[in-house]
Amino acid sequence: MKKSMLLVLPLSPILLFPQKMSEEAQEFKDAIDVSELFTEHGKSLFSGNMILSDKTFCNGRMCIRYNVSYFDTLIFKAIYEGKLFTGIAQNFENDTLVGRFTFIDGEMNQSFTTYKDGSNYSFDNFKNILRDGEDLLYWYGKLTRKQSYKNGVAQGPYFSFKDWLDFGYGYLRVHGQYKDGKKDGAEIAAKTVQGWINSKPHHELLLYNCCFIYASTSCGLM
Repeated sequence: MKKSMLLVLPLSPILLFPQKMSEEAQEFKDAIDVSELFTEHGKSLFSGNMILSDKTFCNGRMCIRYNVSYFDTLIFKAIYEGKLFTGIAQNFENDTLVGRFTFIDGEMNQSFTTYKDGSNYSFDNFKNILRDGEDLLYWYGKLTRKQSYKNGVAQGPYFSFKDWLDFGYGYLRVHGQYKDGKKDGAEIAAKTVQGWINSKPHHELLLYNCCFIYASTSCGLM
């Protein structure tokens, strides 16, 4: 009597997944250097991590540019090899990544920059060339400001924390609220200085609380 056998063949991964990628995925290029990006008018978009914008000052011989984190609006689109760029542009100094910028159809949608030692400096998000989403700023790797934007204007809560002990000023903490680009409600600022408890240094002695009123909101100190 013959025994029946069940033959099981492994499926090829090619059969399990679509063989065609989306047009956007196909066009998303490997990372290039920021120096290879230009505006639609042929001007260099970047100089290091500094970007050309409507606030750039040029006197005919040189231009003074600013970091991406300075702007709420980026008016120029990125051109690479004659086409609107989709991909990642980055910048290195002494083999250290100091800037990485993501573009889709020429529009920057994310920016990440560092100090020259590689520690975080800023993380910014954009949509339709307007600052949109979470905005993070660092002081040599330590988060010093957190803020949100919508369509290019500050919106919602913001938080600031500055470690100034190295300069003798103590800590400064600030938090408050933005509404349509303007401060709204109560802004609370608290400062601490270095003190001594039981002959040991202590950095959490509260020096003062300040409260600033915007609009008609009442102020409650921390």
